[in-house]
Amino acid sequence: MKKIIAAIATAATLLAAQTASAQILPACGGQGQPACKICHLFILIDKIIQVVIVGFVPVIAGLVIAIAGIKMLIDRENAEVWEKSKEIILMVVIGLVLIYGAYAIVQAMFIAAGYPGNFNPLDFSTVDC
Repeated sequence: MKKIIAAIATAATLLAAQTASAQILPACGGQGQPACKICHLFILIDKIIQVVIVGFVPVIAGLVIAIAGIKMLIDRENAEVWEKSKEIILMVVIGLVLIYGAYAIVQAMFIAAGYPGNFNPLDFSTVDC
């Protein structure tokens, strides 16, 4: 059990490190680059949110659900562990709904505040400066 959890944690750490190593800062203000404008701030905020929403949240949620599921399989006879694991999985799903729902609301607010680009529910993060 501990080896499985260690392997999952190692895989999640490697995935998170790869995701975080993506270029977050917008290309502006440097030599040969355009001057920074307010839309570049929107790009920066959007990239940070993308790293968290796309990179970290699903990995952590998947790990928690996997661990709760493993606990359910191992302790099938123990009703208390079974109910606690079901509650953990339900809370993770509710958390994901809240996180992604809040993300959609914030994106709608950015667009209403003058966020450049078109609102596309399938691709929230398109910004053209």
